[in-house]
Amino acid sequence: MPLQIKKTVQQMVDEANSQIETVSVAEAMKLVGKPGTTFIDIRDPRELWRDGTIPGAINVTSAPDSANSAPMKPPIAPAPNTQIRIHHLPLAPS
Repeated sequence: MPLQIKKTVQQMVDEANSQIETVSVAEAMKLVGKPGTTFIDIRDPRELWRDGTIPGAINVTSAPDSANSAPMKPPIAPAPNTQIRIHHLPLAPS
């Protein structure tokens, strides 16, 4: 029996976006290093090498770079009552 798809990808994206706060790069730069804010950087190692890191950010690469790369780091929990900021590069418009 074929799988019944209940939501489109766009519906899932819209649902996720309704649960998060998006800030501009300028706003994010003002928050770097401020108490109570933790950046979670989800870029892969190639992007970190090419573009640099965010000072104090926790990198949680979603997948190993290659079969020869080091294993992923275990999750790190930020302090309680900390604003979480997740950094990713937006998809290029099609």
